[in-house]
Amino acid sequence: MSVRKLGRRNFEEGRGLARDDYVIILGDFGLVWDGRESDEWWLDWLERCPWTTLFIDGNHENHPLLATYPTRGFHGGMVHEVRPHVLHLMRGWAFDLCGMSFLAMGGAASHDREYRTEGVSWWPEEVPSEAEMRLCERTLSEMGWKVDHVLTHDAPSDLLPKLGLRCGRQMHADKYERWLNGIAYRLDFGHWWFGHFHVDWDMGGGFVALYDSIVRAG
Repeated sequence: MSVRKLGRRNFEEGRGLARDDYVIILGDFGLVWDGRESDEWWLDWLERCPWTTLFIDGNHENHPLLATYPTRGFHGGMVHEVRPHVLHLMRGWAFDLCGMSFLAMGGAASHDREYRTEGVSWWPEEVPSEAEMRLCERTLSEMGWKVDHVLTHDAPSDLLPKLGLRCGRQMHADKYERWLNGIAYRLDFGHWWFGHFHVDWDMGGGFVALYDSIVRAG
């Protein structure tokens, strides 16, 4: 994610937002990366923006560093507080925002690991654990398997053939994507938003891939 997408030239809607408005980033936030001065500068810039920034994690995050931030309750779920108004929506929790329910389930496998260095540019924690998947299932069970919006980085496995054609490469489902597929079959949802595939595409059935676009939920 490039925070430049939220600059004034690209994000005119941001001028009218306030603290109780939420801008949600669908993973690969990228500003909790190595703790260097550039990370801190951009995080401080986001904190000064008039809205509240929420993000789920993608695969391109420093997950151990992200886990060092303090946790707190937020609108029914748990978050890492990166800044008072820059919050990581933790995996498996649901949030009540603006009268709508949002399930957060970040994470995905990096398919370019061979070009990256473990502990430097990729981390094993990028893929959700069994415990996080079980937490998500418990959360949905408590909600009666109904939610307005699903926020994931990755997509259910049934979408991969169409996404592969759109992205020009063959995609093979992994265990986590097949698990997401099982969730999708059981869940009554309005929209399912995901950001892993670097395309903007309303796929129908409530599934929407986002990358460059900024859209209003609901």
